[in-house]
Amino acid sequence: MARRKTKPKKAWRETIGLLMQAVWVLLLLALASYTWRDIPWECSPCQSPTANYIGPVGAWSAWVVFKVFGLAGFLVPLLLAVWGLIMLFQSGERIWPRVLWMAGILLGVSVLLDLQVSFWSGVTAERFNLDDLPGGLSGYFLGRQLLTNFLGVVGSVVISLGVILSGLFFVAQTHPAELWAAWGEWRERWRARREEIAASRRSAEEEAER
Repeated sequence: MARRKTKPKKAWRETIGLLMQAVWVLLLLALASYTWRDIPWECSPCQSPTANYIGPVGAWSAWVVFKVFGLAGFLVPLLLAVWGLIMLFQSGERIWPRVLWMAGILLGVSVLLDLQVSFWSGVTAERFNLDDLPGGLSGYFLGRQLLTNFLGVVGSVVISLGVILSGLFFVAQTHPAELWAAWGEWRERWRARREEIAASRRSAEEEAER
């Protein structure tokens, strides 16, 4: 009985994972072709026909993503792709903790963007009509109104970076020590390669002098 229940559940997750691969591609195209002039709430009259590659549905979907997450909304297709791959290839594992960490990464990036309003003001105003909300509403309320008021700018940056890095490690299911060891191995190989190239050059120069 347990096996019979597990197989349909696994098949259901894999089906959802496949659908999410299509969803993230559509959303990426919608975000890439987004213009606020497609949205009646942003302009009157609006351009017709809709310029968005995915039509009115794509225009409104992109509008919601950018309003909520700001420029961090460009990460949403990537996170959806990762989520779908997890459901496809690791369908037997618990998914929701990793999904929550992906949401934490998204919110952390939104907060960091919101802390740099002056830097992003030109892009957000002209391209996305977001005024002074480079991190969207989530970055504004979570970062500017909450974290900054209690922890200041530096504290907000530290917390956001901590959430982002922790989320990356948890989603990838890789321990920081393993990454550090891999970095050390790569660095040693790179150093050995440089020494090998330098030695071959010296040998070539000595041969040329003879």
